[in-house]
Amino acid sequence: MKENLPVTYRDSHLHIEDVSVSDLVQTYGTPLYLYSASYFESRLDLYNRGRAKMQDMVEFCYGMKASSNLELLKLVASKGWGADIVSGGELYRCLKAGIDPDKIVFSGVGKTEEEISYALDSKIHLFSVESESELRTISRIAAARGLKAPIGIRINPDVDPRTHPYISTGLKENKFGIAHDQALRVYKEAASLPGIEIRAAGFHIGSQLLDFSSYEEAARRLLGIVHQIEEAGIPINEIDVGGGLGIDYLENHNIDEPLDTPDPAEFVNQIWKWINESDANTSGKMRKITFEPGRSVAGNSGFLVTRVLYLKENEQRKFFVCDAAMNDLLRPSLYQAYHRVLPENRDRGTAFGDLVGPVCESGDFLARGRELPGFQEGDLAVLASAGAYGFIMSSNYNTRPRAAEVLVRGNTHRLIRKRETLEQLLENEIIQ
Repeated sequence: MKENLPVTYRDSHLHIEDVSVSDLVQTYGTPLYLYSASYFESRLDLYNRGRAKMQDMVEFCYGMKASSNLELLKLVASKGWGADIVSGGELYRCLKAGIDPDKIVFSGVGKTEEEISYALDSKIHLFSVESESELRTISRIAAARGLKAPIGIRINPDVDPRTHPYISTGLKENKFGIAHDQALRVYKEAASLPGIEIRAAGFHIGSQLLDFSSYEEAARRLLGIVHQIEEAGIPINEIDVGGGLGIDYLENHNIDEPLDTPDPAEFVNQIWKWINESDANTSGKMRKITFEPGRSVAGNSGFLVTRVLYLKENEQRKFFVCDAAMNDLLRPSLYQAYHRVLPENRDRGTAFGDLVGPVCESGDFLARGRELPGFQEGDLAVLASAGAYGFIMSSNYNTRPRAAEVLVRGNTHRLIRKRETLEQLLENEIIQ
């Protein structure tokens, strides 16, 4: 499908929706995270379009680890979505943002007893169980409360999603889920536990996936074990397929043209067919499907704006030193990830070099060994596709306050997270 990104150049200056980046920086400073509300909502709407004909049989739980500002979560709730969480803190955020707890799935391999208790008390829809020890712990805590915890077991299908190894989650060597050949035994144990109500089975094979074929293989493998589980007298009424649909990081994209990108509605319909209408579904049973999109909703809605402080050059390389760093956007350093660097002023030409930050690490770069805009000192650089795993992974390394966040809608904008202060960085420390 083709869609318009929320960025345009007007008189050679970059705008997010209808607001100039320069004006936003004058108001809020740098480094600065910007989000397009209209684009974020359009991605939610595209997914919703995919379930139009099977509304009650498809659930969307936003993968909030991608980006979890409360204002973004309110947009998620307004579209009838739930959330996929991986911590008690994320559950707290969801409830504060008005997300229905009956649409919340709790994933992750290391749920603490306190988090499990909090989730039970909050009446979430499902625990996605990742180990036998976790299963027994959940049962014990629920039974002590006179409850049955709703669970699904994440089954590792051992499918290679052909993505970066750090974000591949469905292979035997990954820490996630229960091995495919152990799943039947674990489900039988779950059925015998006093504090467990079995609802679902699921998988999650990885992130930033642009090829749907890996999902087909995973779905067929999962259905094979689901049929064995049901033959043992344990009904499975829901299938959780995780998230993982990727985005175009704009490396070869002409920013003035519509973006050719995977269609979320088509993705939803294809998964539906593979699970409920394919020959792999030998029982013919129709099961509810839960999707957990994160990056494909938030990724291209967000931008990181930074100011170029200094230019320096040696016999090997030209460096553009800016005021954002690896603590603001970790993905390039952690994954060697590509982010398109846009000039706020389009008339700057090009130069080969590195866009680097002030952090005292050789790995502190936002773009390395690339053709970049020919920035001058004082210029603004805008890193695109920063809405997912951007601010959410930021830190205070080198005692650097985290950036402000701003939501843009049309010609309006407002602060949705204040820039941290040095005083805030120290307020939890105790000295004598």
